[in-house]
Amino acid sequence: MPDLSNEAREDAFNKLFELRRWRGSGESDDQIAVRLGFASTEEMYNSFKSWGWPDWAVYKEYSEPAAATTSTGSVSEDRFSSFGCVRLTESEWNERIELYAGGVHGTRYQYFPSLALAWMEELARVGLSSDGRKTAGQVDYPPDYGGGGDVRPVRLDNGETINVRFAAYRNEQGHLQIEVQDTPPRTDRAILAALSVLEGEDADMKIIRALRAPYGMLGGAEERLLSYADALLNHYRPEIWELPGGEQTELRVKACEYVNEVAKNSRRLLQFLEFGRPRKQTSSAAKKAWEDIRAAELHDIEGWSYLEIGEHFRLKRTKADEIRRDHKAARDKAERGRKYANQALGGKWDEYVATACQASRPPEDPQQSY
Repeated sequence: MPDLSNEAREDAFNKLFELRRWRGSGESDDQIAVRLGFASTEEMYNSFKSWGWPDWAVYKEYSEPAAATTSTGSVSEDRFSSFGCVRLTESEWNERIELYAGGVHGTRYQYFPSLALAWMEELARVGLSSDGRKTAGQVDYPPDYGGGGDVRPVRLDNGETINVRFAAYRNEQGHLQIEVQDTPPRTDRAILAALSVLEGEDADMKIIRALRAPYGMLGGAEERLLSYADALLNHYRPEIWELPGGEQTELRVKACEYVNEVAKNSRRLLQFLEFGRPRKQTSSAAKKAWEDIRAAELHDIEGWSYLEIGEHFRLKRTKADEIRRDHKAARDKAERGRKYANQALGGKWDEYVATACQASRPPEDPQQSY
């Protein structure tokens, strides 16, 4: 797949969904091109091809020799492997596009049980990630679509981990831009939510909160919830067992509370059909990390001043800033970004900056692209 920004990658996936949906409703490619904002069908085809989609996905009437099969009779992986659909037939991949990009809007999934069955089968297929996989914001395409490149993990000050993809794509100004991947895949969260409902709803949280060493068997739903919380902590934070006993207990109890809350909210969601209930959402330190790294990138690579960066991110200036003609908040933001990027690169941020500056080029003249 070509190096695209997260926004461009998602747009390419959603436009392919719309293309195939409108074709299925009987519209011509000329009509679809207008709907999608293209000047002509030729421009539409070229755009889809530039995004990396194969001919069978782009053209309405496309014929090719029968796909090569393995000794077991399955479709060869070569045809689909570069598009994130290894071991899937063309029909299965079309259904997957519709599931992720359209969901309940897709013609196959407007009946809720069909939608539920399709997602359960997809969750079983992709499974729970074991490599700390994250995406650049909320996305509507499969976790194995796109991506790749020079991706490095960074641990933030609060202990949270994000992934940073260097030289991910060129922005509109022609500069190589970094992509910050800070959001766990929807499939991981869906699996976690489903298991939390199955394992943690009926426990009495007063018994859990009273947990003290030495730990005896709690029995019943409380023992099951605590064991599930321990399994989660073993998977995501195995270092917990090296902490003092009191800190371990606090983390285990808190994990139980969150699991129990997920389970209860699922019940409230079902009851919402009758009377509705608001739901809470936690905040993430990673939401601001991309701004910090972008501030460092703007200053060190694109040549912005701290005053310009402060104005771009709408940061407040102090009276001392005005006297010194400086912007401390913007300077601090860029410094945090350098720290994160330098950590990801093993202390080689300066080398990356030099390479990125050398590779940067001014935006192309739009008239020359035709």
